[in-house]
Amino acid sequence: MSICCVSKASQIICPGLGAAYNGQTTKAIVYFAVFVGLFQMAVLTGTPLFVLGFMGMWAFSALDSWRTAQAIRSGVTPDVAEDILVKRFSG
Repeated sequence: MSICCVSKASQIICPGLGAAYNGQTTKAIVYFAVFVGLFQMAVLTGTPLFVLGFMGMWAFSALDSWRTAQAIRSGVTPDVAEDILVKRFSG
């Protein structure tokens, strides 16, 4: 199973998980936080705008993790800012 398939499958299970699998922890935390916020607003208000935002965020984060995984597989490192969490915990 290729890295693209694993990244896409993990992203479908939980938004942000595909970015975490690709090594982009900050992006994963942001995607998950935005997803949870939109989900809560959709549940609490029932407004179609938040429901569409929730579904759009899920689709966007899955597409982004898949494209990043393709870039990693082809040997191109994604243009990632210094990941503060990785730097802090890796020493």
